[in-house]
Amino acid sequence: MPFRRFLRWLSNLFGKKKIIRLGFYGAPNAGKCLAEGERILLANGTYENIEKVFERAHSQKGGDLSKDELYIPCEDIGIVVPSFNKETLKTDFKTVSHVFRQKYFGKMIKIRTRNGKTVCASPDHPFIAITANGVEEIKAGNLNEGAQVAVLRTLTPLHDFERIKIPESFAISEDGGEMVLKMKNHTPKSFKPQFSMNPSIARFFAYTISEASHGKNDINFYNEDENLREDFRDIAKHEFNVDAKYKKVGDKTPQMDIYNKSLVEYLHKCFDLHPGLSASKKVPRSILLSDTETAREFLRTMFDCEGSVAGNTDSQRKVELSSASRELVGGVQILLLRFGIPSLIRDKQIRGKTYFMLEILRSENHRAFAREIGFSLRQKQEKLAEICKFGSKANVHVLPIVPMLETARKDLGLEIRQFYGKGYHFARDAKANRISVDRVNGIIGKWGELGILAPIKKISEADVFFDEIVSLEEQDYNGHIYDLTVDGNHTFTTWDGLIVHNTSLANRISMDWLGEPVGKVSEIPHETREVQKKEHVIVKSKGKELEMNLLDMPGIATKVDYREFSAYGLKKEEAQTRAKEATKGIIEAIKWLENVDAALVVMDSSEDPFTQVNITILGNLEARKIPVIIVANKMDSKKAKPEKVREAFPQHHVVSVSALTGENMNLLYEMIAKHAR
Repeated sequence: MPFRRFLRWLSNLFGKKKIIRLGFYGAPNAGKCLAEGERILLANGTYENIEKVFERAHSQKGGDLSKDELYIPCEDIGIVVPSFNKETLKTDFKTVSHVFRQKYFGKMIKIRTRNGKTVCASPDHPFIAITANGVEEIKAGNLNEGAQVAVLRTLTPLHDFERIKIPESFAISEDGGEMVLKMKNHTPKSFKPQFSMNPSIARFFAYTISEASHGKNDINFYNEDENLREDFRDIAKHEFNVDAKYKKVGDKTPQMDIYNKSLVEYLHKCFDLHPGLSASKKVPRSILLSDTETAREFLRTMFDCEGSVAGNTDSQRKVELSSASRELVGGVQILLLRFGIPSLIRDKQIRGKTYFMLEILRSENHRAFAREIGFSLRQKQEKLAEICKFGSKANVHVLPIVPMLETARKDLGLEIRQFYGKGYHFARDAKANRISVDRVNGIIGKWGELGILAPIKKISEADVFFDEIVSLEEQDYNGHIYDLTVDGNHTFTTWDGLIVHNTSLANRISMDWLGEPVGKVSEIPHETREVQKKEHVIVKSKGKELEMNLLDMPGIATKVDYREFSAYGLKKEEAQTRAKEATKGIIEAIKWLENVDAALVVMDSSEDPFTQVNITILGNLEARKIPVIIVANKMDSKKAKPEKVREAFPQHHVVSVSALTGENMNLLYEMIAKHAR
């Protein structure tokens, strides 16, 4: 049907019908979610398990937890996250508009980067990666070892300071002005309470976390340096009015001991300073929420106690902090981002135990560390000053953009030696497709005024660096998976800085106008085996409105083989049952053709549109003379070629959209609602 005739039909239809039934046909969808237990970075500098974010939204907004999948609108409760804008390559703060939980059975992919970032995501969850084409989204299932994905290099949090609330388990002591823990059998020692974090308390916390035995009743700080021990004692007395007693046993490390159960419990309950063994330690929430000066004092003291400086050779120059706790070094890594200091985390086996080494590489980062944080210990200060004198090692921070640079060079009409500089080993780096940021900045400084290097300059100055994937491990998964909807940028960040992207088209329309999805998505083919319906969806555009019933059909396929399901870990009998249900679902979808007034056929514009599935869908619609709009989805992808869809099906009107980012959705709504009466 020609498009003008389609519009006349649409106009007549709206004149006769109060509600239009709009069917969505296409191949099976897939979930884009993270595994339970993955931590999400929040705008205030803290982090939280993604399922806890979901539970927080549910506790305030409600929802039926018995459902296999649940979207919860939560924009008004103020969950704000750092969000990367892939157009500007800068980080914004965005409010989470919806949280999502889905029951999932299938494959997940555990991703690990060279710098120690890890995340477990569904195969269809997109990541921001850099390729020869520039910055684009790539699904986890399409990533390869060696691919480089975006990681935060800097973060200035939105401060969210908390006033300390005193638990009911504490009382004012009899001597007045101090506080004591209520206990049945005896009265423990009292202490002077503090109600907010400050730099002095931050140092005390760093001493306690780094080199102390921290139990439920006491804190024992061990250190050879007399100045650090005295500082620990002075803070304890000045801030909390408790005594730290010196102790030295034989040739063991000298220590300062505090025996005050009331204080230990107070710091735990009110400041998140947890007693525990080395492997369970973490940066307290009160530190993550603190101001910049307080964070600086905490970091300086942590590096005084647990940090070291290596500077013998190029490959060894680094500032390092080690711990048995992955969560502790992860928290330190978050704090370092405030000062624009990126770091990596490696694990290392020492005498049968796993330790985590946070490393700051490159001389420019060493100089930033010296300028912003530094050491208070003279010996470490001197070592840091020595490594700050060196230039950056060329292969420490690289970008895989040699093809982009080569295109620019040829467009400028320059020879290799002119463009890259004399003495540069171009062939080696061209083969590996990597070039140092220092070299790129030098090229930009020399030729950037000509304008053609603007996209490359934007990449070199981005709020992210690109971290190489070193392993991709498929894992069987059976449980809940989670996602966040962040309008605008559609990205959020894991706690260690990995940027992840966050809707079938039917769900996009339903979410836009109702705030909830039509149906669930899954990595398993044909997981949706029944028609999903959402009624009374009112679309408004340019002063007109149209009420629709959305019918999201099961994914159409020309053949359903039970072995498709076996690949996802299902037993043969269950796989065969699912295959039968999927086949029935496809038959049901075809039967529903008699009940739809118009159809949107959704195609992936980044893939070849001329497939048997697409031909089958369109053939059935054309045979019934049902008007069709082809929606070329995923126009946000660098590989999108909507013109190929138009060329394959010239008899139908094609609208290019991105259900993910919302691009051109208004154009689609305008076309649908344009002729409403």
